[in-house]
Amino acid sequence: MATPLSAFNKYSGVLMAVMCVLLMFAFVVADPLMQYAGGGSGGSSGDNQVVATWNGGRVNERQLEQAVVHRNILSAFQQAVYEVGTRDAMEDGAQDLGLRVQPIDLPRSREQGVEQSVVRTKIFAERAREAGMVVSDDMIVDYLRALGRDRVSNDQMREILSRMNAGNGRRATISFVFDLLREAMLANNYLASHAYVFQTILPEERWEDWKKVNERVVVEAAPLPIEAFLDEAPEPTDAEVEAFFEEYRGREPTTEVLTGYGNVELPSAKPAFATPPRVKLAYLRADFAAAVEQATAEVTDEQIAQFYEDNKESFIQADRGLFGDDGLLGSSELTEDESSDTAESDTDEMDNAADEEAMEEEAAEAPAAEETTEEATEEAETPADEAAPTESNNPLRNREAVEEEEEEEEEKNASDTAEPAAEPAEEETSDADDSVYQPLEEVKDEIRRRLAIELAAKQIMDKMNRVKSTLDDDFAEFFDKQLEAEAAGGEGKAPAAPESLTNLKPLAEAEALELVEMDQASQMELRDTEVGRSRNTDSSDANALPGWYLAFRSEDVDRYQPVLTRDADGNHYLMVVTERYPAVIPKLEDVRDQVVAAWKRDKAAEIALKKAEELAKQATEKGGSLAELLADQEDAPVKADDVLETDAFSLLTIGPVAPNARQVPLRLSQPEPLVAPGPDLLQAVFELKPGAVGAELNHDHSIAYVLRIAERIGAEDELRREFLRDGDRWVGGDALNQGRAQGKILALIGNLLDESGLDWDRTPDQLQ
Repeated sequence: MATPLSAFNKYSGVLMAVMCVLLMFAFVVADPLMQYAGGGSGGSSGDNQVVATWNGGRVNERQLEQAVVHRNILSAFQQAVYEVGTRDAMEDGAQDLGLRVQPIDLPRSREQGVEQSVVRTKIFAERAREAGMVVSDDMIVDYLRALGRDRVSNDQMREILSRMNAGNGRRATISFVFDLLREAMLANNYLASHAYVFQTILPEERWEDWKKVNERVVVEAAPLPIEAFLDEAPEPTDAEVEAFFEEYRGREPTTEVLTGYGNVELPSAKPAFATPPRVKLAYLRADFAAAVEQATAEVTDEQIAQFYEDNKESFIQADRGLFGDDGLLGSSELTEDESSDTAESDTDEMDNAADEEAMEEEAAEAPAAEETTEEATEEAETPADEAAPTESNNPLRNREAVEEEEEEEEEKNASDTAEPAAEPAEEETSDADDSVYQPLEEVKDEIRRRLAIELAAKQIMDKMNRVKSTLDDDFAEFFDKQLEAEAAGGEGKAPAAPESLTNLKPLAEAEALELVEMDQASQMELRDTEVGRSRNTDSSDANALPGWYLAFRSEDVDRYQPVLTRDADGNHYLMVVTERYPAVIPKLEDVRDQVVAAWKRDKAAEIALKKAEELAKQATEKGGSLAELLADQEDAPVKADDVLETDAFSLLTIGPVAPNARQVPLRLSQPEPLVAPGPDLLQAVFELKPGAVGAELNHDHSIAYVLRIAERIGAEDELRREFLRDGDRWVGGDALNQGRAQGKILALIGNLLDESGLDWDRTPDQLQ
C-alpha cells in the first residue's frame, strides 16, 4: 500500500459486514492470538502441522491462519479510528492534519508478507518482554487517541468495535484489541530500541553515495544477444529437466521491481512455468474527449461573455513596452559609440577602488565637471548615438556616478509633471482598463474550450456516479444474501448475482457508454490496458490505487462490486470483476518443451557471457575502442557497426518527484541504447579501472555486453573536492541516507530472527 493506513472504505456497512465474517472465524474456530505459540488442540492433522519454530515457540497452520485473521481485525480497527479522527478534523476545518504518532505498519495480505509479519511480531514482542519492556493500557489509549487526532472518544471506539459483531453473541472487545495492539507495540518498540544501528551513516558511506549520483561516464558497449548462441547450448538430460522444473514450477511470469533502486521495473531472468491468477471482468468506459466535443456545442455565447467578464484578469495583454520600442530583442545594430560605451563600462568595472577614488577627485577639481554633468543629463533623453560622445569625451567620469545622476534627474522630472497630469489620468481610466485586456473575440474559442471541458467533466462524473449508485444498490442486496447463506452454514443454495451485475450491456446502451469484456486476463496483461492503468476515484490522488491492483490484490473489492476509476486523460471506467481464477501449477509433461527451452536459454546466456569476457580481455590488452578491435576480427561475434555508445550517465539519477514530496527520489539509471541494464551491469561499469574492459549480462539475461568506459566526466580529485564542499547538503543525499537506513533495518531484522532460531517448514506467504 502507499501508506501504512489505506483509506477507509466508502461503504462502511459493507466493510463491517466483512469484518463480521472475519470475527466469526476468529472467535468460533480459534484460540486467542496470545496462546498460539504453545500449540492447540483439535482440528485436522493438516491444521496442526507446525509451519514455523523458534527458540521457545512454534506455530501450526491453524494458529497462523488465526493470527492473520486477528491482524486484519486490528488493522481494520486502526483504520476506523484514523478515518473517524481525520473526518472530524476536516469537518472542523483543521489545516494541519499531521499525526503526533507514527502509525504501526500492519501488513494484511500475503503480497505484503502478513504471515512473516505476525510471526515476527510474536518473536520481537517476546524479546521485548525479556528485555523488561512494558506497554501499559495508558500507553495504548494515548496511541489510539493520537491516531484519531484526539477527536475519537472511548465511546466512539467502543461503537466501532460493537459494529464488528462476530455472530453467536461474540464481539471484539476492548481487552481483545488491546492485547493485539500491545503485542504490536512491544515488537515495534523493540525494533526502535536498535535505531542507532541504522541512523548512523559513516563518512565513507556518504562518499560512496555521493559518487553514485555525481560520477558520470560515457560507455561503449558491444551487445551479444543470447539467441545467437542457442545452437551451441547442449540438450538437457531428463534429470536436469526435472530439477529445473521443480525449481521454477510455482513461479508466475512477472517483472522485477527493484525496491532498492527507486522501484525501477525490469524484466526478470528467472523462468516461470505456473499459470498466474486471472480475472474475468467487464467495464464501462466514458470517453472524455468525445464528451468535450459534445459539450462544446452546448456552450452558449452568453456563457462565454459572462465567463469573460468574471475572469478578465486571466486575459491581460502582454505589455510589449516592457521590451522597448524595437521589440523583444531590440535593435540588431550597435553603433560605434555604443560599442565604445560597452567597452568602457567593462573597463570601469575592472578598475580597483583606489583608481576610482583618484578619478573622482580629479574629476571634482576639473572646472568643466558641472557642465559635463548637465550635458549628460540633457542628452539622456536623446538617441544613443548622440549621448555616447558625451561620456567618451569625459573618460574621468565614473560611470556609476553618471547613472546615479541620471536617475535623480529622471525622478525630478517625474515629480514636476505628476501634479498637472493627475486630473486627466482619472478621466482616461476606463479606456485604459479596457485596453489592457485581450478582446473577447481573441479569446472566445479558448473560453468555449475551457467551459466545454468543465461541463464534460461534470457530465461524465454525474453519469458514472449515477450508474455506480444503481449497481451499488444491487450489489449490497446481493452481498447481504451471501452473508445470510454463510450464516446458515452452507445449508442453503448460494445466491446468484443479479443480471445487472453479470450483464452490463443494457446499461451501456442506455447510458451511451462503451462496454469492454475481458476473460482470463492475467495481472501483467491487465496492467497494459487503459482500465488497468486507471486509478480509483474514491481516494485522494496520493492514495489512489490502480485498476489492476483492485482487480487482483485488493482485499476490499469483492466479486461483482462496482469500482469507479479514472485515467490521466479524464476517461472514466466502471469496473466489475465477475470471476477470479487461481494460479495453476502445471505438470512437467504439460510444459516440458517450455522447460527445455528455458534451460537452453540459461546455458546460452552463460556461453554468451563467456564469449563477452574473452572479447573484454582482448580489448584490455590491445587498448583502443571496441569498434577498432572488432573491425580487425573477421569472425567477430558482433560487428563493429553494432557497437553502441551511451550519453553520459551516473549510477543513480533523479526519479519522478511526487507532489508535496519532501525529498528528491533517486532511481537506477537506464542509459540508452542499453537494453534492461540492471544494477549488476551498471555497478560493474563504475568499478572498471582505467583502461580495463568488462563484460556483464543485462538484467533479464537476454544480452551479454562487452563494456568500456569511453569517457569519465570529471576527475576523482575534483569529485572529492566537491564532496567535501557539498557532501552534507546535496540533492539526493536524504534519499540515499534513508535507503541505507532501510537496508540496515532489514539486516537487523534478519540478524535478530537468526538469533531467535526462526525456521519455516514451508515458504511463508505463498499464494494459494
